[in-house]
Amino acid sequence: MRKGILAIGIILIFIGLALLAMSRQSTIVDKSETPLIATSQVKSTEVSFSLNKSDKFFIPPFQAAGYQDGGIDDVIVHVDNPPPGNQTIILYKYTKNGIIANYTGNYRIQLTGLLPGQTFTFQVRKFIEKTETQYPNSYLLPFALAFIAVGIGTSILGAKTSKRSIPRRRLKQK
Repeated sequence: MRKGILAIGIILIFIGLALLAMSRQSTIVDKSETPLIATSQVKSTEVSFSLNKSDKFFIPPFQAAGYQDGGIDDVIVHVDNPPPGNQTIILYKYTKNGIIANYTGNYRIQLTGLLPGQTFTFQVRKFIEKTETQYPNSYLLPFALAFIAVGIGTSILGAKTSKRSIPRRRLKQK
């Protein structure tokens, strides 16, 4: 057994395992979208649009009469023709985080707390959450496998060969 060659083989295996672990590290990339689904008329506190159940929508910040977000207190959401036994009017505190639609159907948003006579328009945007898993170090995978294979081969070679050399017979000289 050649301990030096065996040690080199084991080190190569550990390097290969470290590269393998690094090649499998993932990152999650946010690819969310916010398409526009409705815009209000000038000075209108209402807007209508259609949504599916579990869609998330929000009202981006806007300026009105010098107030950020126009001084909105509440967002009243009217749902046209909800399933039987459910509310048609839902009251939400204004938030930039968004509102999740409970039903599929036509929605009508009404903003409260705006001062009369203000000139403004507001938008309603749908939030589509998309994430993608990426492996930025995946190019290390072939190198990791090569290091592991060479390390295994070197370790086997170091374990199989003996340190003693077989003496050769000397030829008798005449």
